[in-house]
Amino acid sequence: MKLRIYDASIETAFIQHYLSVWLAKKDFDILVSAEEAKSPVYVKVRSDNTVKKFVFYTKIECLNPKSTPEEGYLYVPKEILNPSWIYENGMPLEVEKVLLEKIHKANAITIHLPKEQVNLWADEEIRNASNAFLLNTAVAFIGQRVWLKPKTKTPVLGEVVHIYPAPKNHLEPALIMRDETSVNYEGLPENRQKVIDFNKIGGLSHLIDKLREIIQIPVTHPDLLAKFGIKPPKGLLMYGPPGNGKTMIARAVAQSMGSNFITIDLTDALSQYVGQGEKQIREKFEQASARGNCVIFIDEIDAITSIRTKNSQGYEVSIVSSFLSLMDGLNSDSGVFVIGATNRLNAIDPALRRPGRFDLEFEVPLPAPSARLDILTKYVPLDKKEVLHDNVNIDFLQVLSELTTGYSGADISLLYREAVMNAIRRSIKIEEETGKINLTSDKGTIKLSPENFLTAIKYIKPTSLRNYETQAAPVAWDELIAFDKLKVKMMEIHELLAKNYLRETLCGRQGQSNVIFAGAKGSGKRTLAYSFAKQYNYEVLTVDILDLFSLSLSDASHEIENVFIKAKQIAPSIIFIKNIEKVQDNRFYYLKILNELEKLNNRHKIITIMQFERHDNIPDEIIGYKGFENIVDFDTLTEYNKYDNNRKIPVGQYLNNLERI
Repeated sequence: MKLRIYDASIETAFIQHYLSVWLAKKDFDILVSAEEAKSPVYVKVRSDNTVKKFVFYTKIECLNPKSTPEEGYLYVPKEILNPSWIYENGMPLEVEKVLLEKIHKANAITIHLPKEQVNLWADEEIRNASNAFLLNTAVAFIGQRVWLKPKTKTPVLGEVVHIYPAPKNHLEPALIMRDETSVNYEGLPENRQKVIDFNKIGGLSHLIDKLREIIQIPVTHPDLLAKFGIKPPKGLLMYGPPGNGKTMIARAVAQSMGSNFITIDLTDALSQYVGQGEKQIREKFEQASARGNCVIFIDEIDAITSIRTKNSQGYEVSIVSSFLSLMDGLNSDSGVFVIGATNRLNAIDPALRRPGRFDLEFEVPLPAPSARLDILTKYVPLDKKEVLHDNVNIDFLQVLSELTTGYSGADISLLYREAVMNAIRRSIKIEEETGKINLTSDKGTIKLSPENFLTAIKYIKPTSLRNYETQAAPVAWDELIAFDKLKVKMMEIHELLAKNYLRETLCGRQGQSNVIFAGAKGSGKRTLAYSFAKQYNYEVLTVDILDLFSLSLSDASHEIENVFIKAKQIAPSIIFIKNIEKVQDNRFYYLKILNELEKLNNRHKIITIMQFERHDNIPDEIIGYKGFENIVDFDTLTEYNKYDNNRKIPVGQYLNNLERI
């Protein structure tokens, strides 16, 4: 027989539960009878070449019937081959069946583990790895490389370094007995405790630290909570825009804690048949309580726990009531933890949002530039130079993080995927007649370049902006003419926002960030706003009051609130309000906008621009402190504020302004 080496991923090894040598059917039939194939069969594989001499033992199984291996070859995962061995495809091998009854028993074996890969292992991971090894391994030998699956962490490749009683030589195998052989390890951390593995989640370090506190402390130090007579929380609500990792966090918690992960399917829970939805939810909770140490995850939880009103359907009220009862029935010692995710926190019934039910609420916001950089480093493999050009480095990712304002974690994932596809597209050609795809260059030469990412950005619209109309700047900032004074004013506002944002103390928002653009139609109001936004990387959200006029006051109020919420999420941003002067009885809209502006603080990098075509349409009540302090006149291309015109200013506002100056 001859050796044929192939790559086996960690996931493949996990699914198989053991490392196997796959034999071609013809050879398999020679070595193993049909009866013998029903029980574990081991073989000894030996190379007697003077330079390439080695021996190993492994379990065998028949190849997948759909595969067509080359006859006469022994297929071996390269991971089980020791790096010190000299091997190559086509090496001649001798294979013989091992009689387990003739092998001496091992009382104990020691497996060496790479320290950097097991530094998060706790006693549970050690126990799981040992159980899986003993269950799926019957023969061990010194130098054997084995996959160890701790169940709650990534599989690790270890090497057998000691066997007791010691074999006569390192080539002699030992029999592993499930109930008699003890497994010891080298390389384990000294301070072992249960740790949630969030390594694949970027940009949420603050939230991750909080989750570690509320979940790991009850597990690793329960005596601390008992000392003060408190119980661990039952539930957590995560809220924020879609695509920022709420589901990933829930799965990481469940996986790392060794928990069973149960998802409540909203399609079943929202059944309009009497009692059907309540039954589905109750069964999930009963299942979790029976298993113990379980995480229940409900995505879009607002769909089944919405606020109960007089207009609510009967089944909706019943489901919320049942859910409240089930949360109250959870015992803190049951090991059941409920995680809910929503984009609409205020839509959830207030009865659920109290201690004893959903004790904790965490926001999962759109990532800031530093968080976007962290996420980019998770996707872009900077350590793999064979797939990246030299100029795709940490400095380029820093620039990319600044260009991706408003991107969610999912958007960044899409950006990376599209960049890869851009790199591949340059090296393929599709035949028009047949549709076949041919490579025009060697696979090894296909690498990611900065141009691949920058091209992808042009065609990706962030999830947070897909319900909002966004437009490109009609004229570049540097190409704007006759706007020099106004450009200086906008840059001053930009610098003011940056300065206030860096203040250590949280304070109210200054009215200088609210600007009125006044001037005739076609005077350049929109052009200046969009050019400025493009130059300084702001996202523009347009509010057309004419579109809101046909809505009820309640719906219009809700739409305005949503715009301000979205502006906070994707900041730095510009809220561009137009056509408010063209609506009759517009005082409500003025008051609502002023009310939303008062809720902002110096941490919100938001510029609010209200557009007017006629100066005499600007009402006095929106001018002044905490309102719109700056008026930019596009007819005269000048800027003035409330102190420069003839408007009557309340004494209190005037003194406030002098004090701030």
